[in-house]
Amino acid sequence: MEVLLYGLRNVVYAAACYPFGALGDRLGRKKMLAFGYALAVIMFIGFILSPPNIIIYGLLFALAGVYIAAEDTLEGAVSGQMVEEQRRALGFGALATVNGVGDLISSFVVGILWSVFGFAAGFAFAAIVGAAGVFALLRINKSTE
Repeated sequence: MEVLLYGLRNVVYAAACYPFGALGDRLGRKKMLAFGYALAVIMFIGFILSPPNIIIYGLLFALAGVYIAAEDTLEGAVSGQMVEEQRRALGFGALATVNGVGDLISSFVVGILWSVFGFAAGFAFAAIVGAAGVFALLRINKSTE
């Protein structure tokens, strides 16, 4: 069953990438990226609150596909707008480094929380950090629209 849930997530992801890019061009990349990050927070909370139900899990995995599409489609574009052209390659390298180190640290922390306190603690941590990221992104004043 897990394979089908991840398959659903990947299909939704593939279908949502182009629309997120188009909406980012029309409505603002930073706003759409923040919206995508907010969807991740909703998904994390959904996993905490939902009963074990395949339909609800399917909806949450589909939501994961949408937020990952927003992240993959817009994160580089927003970051590129935040760095002056002469330093853009360095900026993309820094983004990749921060993402990689952040993935390692967050996986470790969430894994420990999940193992010691249960899955809800891991998802709660992810939701809190995600919400902080949404607010931080929206507070950035550099022109990214």
